[in-house]
Amino acid sequence: MNRKQPEMGTLTERVQMTIEELKEKRTTEAAKLERMNAAAHKANLTSEAAERELERLESELAKEQEESVLNEKPWPTPRAEKALAAARAKVTEAQATLEAHRKAVKRQADIVESIEGEINARRMEAFEAELAPAKKDLLKALDNLVAAATRVDLIRYQHGADANTLGQRLFKPANAADTLADWPERTMQAAVVNAALALQTFILQRYGRVFYAS
Repeated sequence: MNRKQPEMGTLTERVQMTIEELKEKRTTEAAKLERMNAAAHKANLTSEAAERELERLESELAKEQEESVLNEKPWPTPRAEKALAAARAKVTEAQATLEAHRKAVKRQADIVESIEGEINARRMEAFEAELAPAKKDLLKALDNLVAAATRVDLIRYQHGADANTLGQRLFKPANAADTLADWPERTMQAAVVNAALALQTFILQRYGRVFYAS
């Protein structure tokens, strides 16, 4: 059976894969995502450390600047300029690295999610394929049941019988010696018929359709 293959992130596979193959692919890509998350966490720690170091240096240089002004010395000194530039560059680089990790993690997460979606789609296809003939039989049986129950109820109405009389004639014991042993079965049958009649009423009110047994 031909199936339309959905887009799967950066995956280039266009051949049909079985559910088991997709599960293996998901496991592989999920493991990769876990490693990437760990790397992103490390990049985040590096970025935070670089920012703290820059703050510490700026605070330290602010004090040195104050001393320079107090002592009427030139500011900033070459050493201060070099240290500040290096710290700022380190922060910029760490932030860029962190952003790259975050974007890559997002793309990888999309790949994993897409594979999961494909697995669910394949499962639903298999479910629907197996369900189709059983669904057809069920709806046919339901149609026949509702139609037959409606016909019986119309006959009851035409003869002026009430529901209790109909129930007695439909589900009376097979013989006078019959006991309550078969009562659960008769009760279940009556419940099914009542449900079929209720369904017919609902269908008539909602869709204007009436079942008639052929």
